[in-house]
Amino acid sequence: MGKSMMGEHSQMGQSRLTLSLFLFFFIFITISSATCAQWNSETEEASKLFPVDFHIVESEEVEFSVKTSDLSHNWSWSVNEEVKESEGESADFNEGEISRPGSRLVNATKTVYGLLCDIFIVTEDEAEGSYPMLQYDAQRTGNVSGIAPETGTLMWQSGEKTSGCIEAGPIVSDGKVYISTWWSSGMGVEGNGIDALYCLNDGTGEEIWNNTDVYGASTAAIANGKLFVGTHIGNITCIDAASGDIEWSKKIEENPSWKGVASSPLVVEDKVYVLSSSDGTLHAFSFDGAELGNFSTGGEIFCYASPSTYGDKIYFAGNKEGQHALYCLDLNMSDEVWNFTTETMLRGSPSIWGEEEMVFFTSEYIPMKEYGIYAVNMITGEEIWNVTHYSTWASPALSNGKLYIGGSTVDTTFYCYDALNGTLLWENEEMGGSISSSPVVADGKVYFGTNEVDGTVYALDAENGSKLWNYTLHIPEGFGGGFNIASPPAISNSSLFIGVDNVGVLAFRDKIAGASCAQWNSETEDESADFYVDIHIDESKEVEFSVNSSVLSHNWSWSVNGEEIEESKGVNSNLSYTFEEYGIYNVCVVGVGVGETTERACWNVTVSLVIGEENDLRELEGLEDYTFKISKRPARIVSLAPSCTEMLFAVGAGDSVVGVTEYCDYPSEVEAKKDKGEIVVIGGYSTPNIERIMDLEPDLIVAAYGNPSDILYWLVDDKTHPDIEYPVYAQNPEKIEAIFAHMNVLGTITKSNETASSLLDDSKYKIAEIEERTEMLESEQRPRVFRPCPGFVTCGNNTFLNDVIWTAGGENIAAKYFAGWGALKIEDIIHENPQVILCPATEEGESLAYVQIIGEERLKDVDAVRNNRIYLIIDGLISRPGPRVANATEKVLECLYGLFNVPIGGSTEINGAYFGVPKVTLELSAKENIALRLNITEVNGSEMANNVPETVIGDFVRLEVNESGDLETIDSVVINMGYDEVVLEEVGLEETAIKIRYYNASEEEWKLVKTDVSTEDNIASAGFSCLNEGIYGLTITKNE
Repeated sequence: MGKSMMGEHSQMGQSRLTLSLFLFFFIFITISSATCAQWNSETEEASKLFPVDFHIVESEEVEFSVKTSDLSHNWSWSVNEEVKESEGESADFNEGEISRPGSRLVNATKTVYGLLCDIFIVTEDEAEGSYPMLQYDAQRTGNVSGIAPETGTLMWQSGEKTSGCIEAGPIVSDGKVYISTWWSSGMGVEGNGIDALYCLNDGTGEEIWNNTDVYGASTAAIANGKLFVGTHIGNITCIDAASGDIEWSKKIEENPSWKGVASSPLVVEDKVYVLSSSDGTLHAFSFDGAELGNFSTGGEIFCYASPSTYGDKIYFAGNKEGQHALYCLDLNMSDEVWNFTTETMLRGSPSIWGEEEMVFFTSEYIPMKEYGIYAVNMITGEEIWNVTHYSTWASPALSNGKLYIGGSTVDTTFYCYDALNGTLLWENEEMGGSISSSPVVADGKVYFGTNEVDGTVYALDAENGSKLWNYTLHIPEGFGGGFNIASPPAISNSSLFIGVDNVGVLAFRDKIAGASCAQWNSETEDESADFYVDIHIDESKEVEFSVNSSVLSHNWSWSVNGEEIEESKGVNSNLSYTFEEYGIYNVCVVGVGVGETTERACWNVTVSLVIGEENDLRELEGLEDYTFKISKRPARIVSLAPSCTEMLFAVGAGDSVVGVTEYCDYPSEVEAKKDKGEIVVIGGYSTPNIERIMDLEPDLIVAAYGNPSDILYWLVDDKTHPDIEYPVYAQNPEKIEAIFAHMNVLGTITKSNETASSLLDDSKYKIAEIEERTEMLESEQRPRVFRPCPGFVTCGNNTFLNDVIWTAGGENIAAKYFAGWGALKIEDIIHENPQVILCPATEEGESLAYVQIIGEERLKDVDAVRNNRIYLIIDGLISRPGPRVANATEKVLECLYGLFNVPIGGSTEINGAYFGVPKVTLELSAKENIALRLNITEVNGSEMANNVPETVIGDFVRLEVNESGDLETIDSVVINMGYDEVVLEEVGLEETAIKIRYYNASEEEWKLVKTDVSTEDNIASAGFSCLNEGIYGLTITKNE
């Protein structure tokens, strides 16, 4: 068949490619058109992937052929980018000897009416494209040969069942990905996670099999078609890699913790080594499940600790009688060669550099003890070097004489050291979360993930640490879990595989033959695939993305951070996407065309939130233009004022607060976190300790009026700390609306928008209800209010408390004297004669301001003192411009409620809306200036209203005088009540039937008042020369 096909091609004038090959490699070729037939002389068929064997000083010649119907083409052949060309309806290629070892990509490209076939990278990995165990090899180096992704192009995401907790890493063998999940019940965005060991297709992510009897946090190892993995029930288990069936399972943890056996097995020749963490024991098993021996150190070790080996030695973590150490044994485990002791528990797995006889490992961070990264001579066990490092459970990667490892939540930095001497070569501080993912190095790049709610996959340049790409997963609004990445990645077949909590497995892979697919974005107005966008508070940015596939129509599917957005069909496709939140976005479009040709374009967009004019720090001289940006949610926030702390917790960012002042005491959770050491006290409100602030390494500092300006200047001065940025957001609200604006800003900065929005809606509603009752009050009607602190210091104009008093219906006597805060003279207090005094007090009712007011003899005749209208309000409620401002305003309203001033010889109108009765007004006139405290309330439905005669239809209001109010000082009063014409029509009466009745409480009887009632514009009015306390109402009397 092969010969006849060759003969047919020859007759049609095809060109040929013949390769003479050295060493063993794979050939892969993709021609994406149904009319294009291909053939090779090695398999004598259309095989695209096949091996070639040859011997030393020999070569192997292979011929390749393509044919496309009867249409002539200009053919271009390439072998690893070395090009040959030919013409005709078919093409063959014959190249001279190739003496370089490695894989070859043979590429035949045809052009038919603008169609360019896609060729994807395929390479030969070690052991036929496998990644067989944790950190790739028995030395746990994480150093992989071959090609690795240069872009964050997502190839696939595994199904919902895999969306559990994933702390194991994937391994890859024979076109399959194996990974275990655990504690998955109810996990995943849809809640469909299922605990199991999964086998997935490495090209599509589709499930091949799963075993729900085998799951846990252990990264598996594979050899000879067998999978070896630790399980949550404390076993080491062997599974048939093809079927998923259990071959044997042995218990090595009699009383397993909730992680069971999390150690990752090590396969050496025909033996499997694994650690049990409860007793620090190294176990050895044969492939058929027989335990060949064990070596116990007796004490508990880190659950993820796994052994590594080089030559005839094995290295692992141990704990003998509380002494943590790295142990070195012969592979037969009969003899201990040496142990190297440490003050804290060993983390992760040792990494071995055999050529230099060095082994590297990390130990747990515990203050006041020695911890960090250690380099030890693997022959003698002597220390070579160590550096301080805040370790996670990740193990270091080793490649080309460099050691790579990331830090914990205390230090979210990724480091590269000279492995020979521990010299720091570079560091990258862009990561926002703990790096619990053991890195892997391949193709000049280092890959890992971050263990944070919005987990991110990173690719850095292994030589200098610069970010090449990243892929961030954003949790949906309202989702209670996180997309944390603790799984160590795997590189195989030019693809990157990594597990993500609540998501599953992600696979990344580059596409290299997309020359016909041009991409563009409106932000840079070019083909840039990585760019930055700035947005502001309550603003968004719309960016247009475009892809062009020459003249071939495709079915396009657009996605943003893995979520499908829209679809279209055609040669071109556009997406207009509005970025409303800051963060890292991956915008991707995939087009499927004729013959299943695939086009793909991706953009990595970093959206930064710009904080500028809304920042009250700009009120400081010299900081008028101060601006900072954030692109990641702050994880370490320091609050410099109680109001700031309240606001952070109220909007839902309390879990990110790491430092507060000694006066921060609300909500109660703050004090509880202080007691537990989860929140550090950084000093006082006016005396914060800069060293404590620096030690906390904050990524956001929230300040307020009253904080020392020199501290704030130092924090934002990058000249004093050029390598560290301290973003400072300050608040000095002068109005209630400004408090709401700050709540909105903090909600946006901390990505707590939903909680902040709900809080704002509730607070604004409360304030609106109060304003509806007080906004019609004239200045002379408002009771005069004094709000003193000790020393008669008080709030003047342009303070939030002045706005609170005004909103509640009062007038601040100090507003006319000064702006901001200041002390009011005794003479001025006497002159203003406040009717109400509001004193801040402790929870226990103690108030120094109250004591000073009562003890000041000169104030005894002040109206508020004389009439006992001095009210104590909890200091935290009345003094802090925070989320409780609506509650504070309600409290002030209670103190002022119904207290009106009627001017001398004049008249005033009281709107019933103030009392929640909008259809009622009172017109009062008096001989002298009085403080009349009224209470107007509806009585419909009350007991008194039930006594209304059946012949009476209408609404009633109760007017009563509280405390010192005196109706005898009033000359006259007019009651105005609204009525509904519909009611009149229903009973067939005219407006002249409207009367006013009065309830005589002593006689428990309703009586008709002898007064005229006038009606106009649905308002009925009745006037009195003297008004008694009681219940009055306009009534419609039937059959009277």
